[in-house]
Amino acid sequence: MPNSNSSSKLKLKRLRVFWCFGMIIVGVMTWLAFRWARQPIINSANVNSSVQSIQLENINYETDYFKTLIPSEFIEKTKSTTPKLPLLGQYLLRHKVTTYVEQIAITIGQLPAGGIEEVSDLKLRRTDKKNYTLIPYQSFAPQNSISYASNNSQETAIFWSHETRYAIVVFIGSTARSSTSSQVISTIVGNWNWK
Repeated sequence: MPNSNSSSKLKLKRLRVFWCFGMIIVGVMTWLAFRWARQPIINSANVNSSVQSIQLENINYETDYFKTLIPSEFIEKTKSTTPKLPLLGQYLLRHKVTTYVEQIAITIGQLPAGGIEEVSDLKLRRTDKKNYTLIPYQSFAPQNSISYASNNSQETAIFWSHETRYAIVVFIGSTARSSTSSQVISTIVGNWNWK
């Protein structure tokens, strides 16, 4: 019997190490993805300021984990649907007009044992007060949501949980079209339905 107990302890220890290693990898990958997503798109095309405001027409966007509406001006750039716990799916959408730097990043993950507060992206924003500011509750968002804005760029992130999963929706835009930010994120989050 002593071997069985020590074997169980060893398995539990290995599981904890694997989980911690996985969380570190997820954090680094997310940081790299956001860093890459914030890089400006360089294009010599002249953008006419009269074209800056858009009329949002929405289209359905559906995955294995959720369905929502997105502005029709956005297309899917990349997606990762093979679960790599705690991540279940990641989706990156960009504006069809490449001179616009607007992107939407959506992450679905398995909720950590400690709840939404233990999600690495949220922890980063909570601790990095130089670069991120907590936004008051927004009426279109779920009751348990937490929102942050970047102090250095046109970025808004909303975090919330549902049962055993969490969602992160990040909108990255340009200051030239800052009014678009709230429209886009409220469309996505306001029409969100978990599957």
